[in-house]
Amino acid sequence: MIKRYCGKNFTENDLDEICRIIRENPKEHRVSLSKIVCETFNWKKPDGGLKDMSCRVAMLKMEKSKSGIKRSDKESKASTKIYSHFC
Repeated sequence: MIKRYCGKNFTENDLDEICRIIRENPKEHRVSLSKIVCETFNWKKPDGGLKDMSCRVAMLKMEKSKSGIKRSDKESKASTKIYSHFC
């Protein structure tokens, strides 16, 4: 099954890969994780820069759609705990 987030299609294998990245980098924050995910999937803007902001939004949407949990602004700024229900 393919799921679309922020203009990009993700397969189940892609979602598994994102979970692997999150699990293997437990001390990384959202910004760092989004850059790793963008590099892994070659998700770039037309100017060649990483689409890391779109990636962060997509990962938050993935997490929310899987858990149904709404986070406060304070929790959203936390480290990888934000993705704990996604993987």
